[in-house]
Amino acid sequence: GNMVARYIGEANIEVAGNILVGNEVSHSHISCLGKINVPKGRIAGGRTVAHQGIRVSEAGASGATETVLIAGVDYTLQGKVHFHNEKIIKLEEAQEKIGNALRKGQKKPNITSQERKSFAFFIQKLNNIDQAIADELMIVQKLKAEAADLAVEEVLITKELWSGTTIQLGKDKTIIRNSMLKPRIAQKNKRKVVLNPLGDGNMPEY
Repeated sequence: GNMVARYIGEANIEVAGNILVGNEVSHSHISCLGKINVPKGRIAGGRTVAHQGIRVSEAGASGATETVLIAGVDYTLQGKVHFHNEKIIKLEEAQEKIGNALRKGQKKPNITSQERKSFAFFIQKLNNIDQAIADELMIVQKLKAEAADLAVEEVLITKELWSGTTIQLGKDKTIIRNSMLKPRIAQKNKRKVVLNPLGDGNMPEY
């Protein structure tokens, strides 16, 4: 679901939907699969991750506070992919073990009919493992594709962006060297994060 709050401070929060904050997000680690919107307040300190974009009035702080804003990243994806990759590793280990035993057995002289039936059983088992690995790889590919389709790699700052703030869009990031006291929108240009002036042509709907 969604979350609405006036203030978030020194908290660790994960939300499956959108997050709307009235005043401030301070020194917190918050992640959501939707949008994070702080339309009249600021995000100062901590790490803020939103799969479908971030909108904030003021980002960062004038002191040495480290503020990281990440848009277009599904915070659940890594765990899901890891789960299926672990299953693939176990399947490959079983595949190697059965394959070695099968090759060793097939080298024996005077193979009996019963042994031939056993070989056929293990060959079928290897085929099943091959299919299971292919299925798991397809699931991982689908998870990544779905996350990419829903990603909005965009951070909108409507008032002030302070130096020292890190903005990451997908896998690419930049550190703000000079404070900007005008509205800016962080977007991707090829593999670079660029900060463009906010205008009619690039005003997000959220």
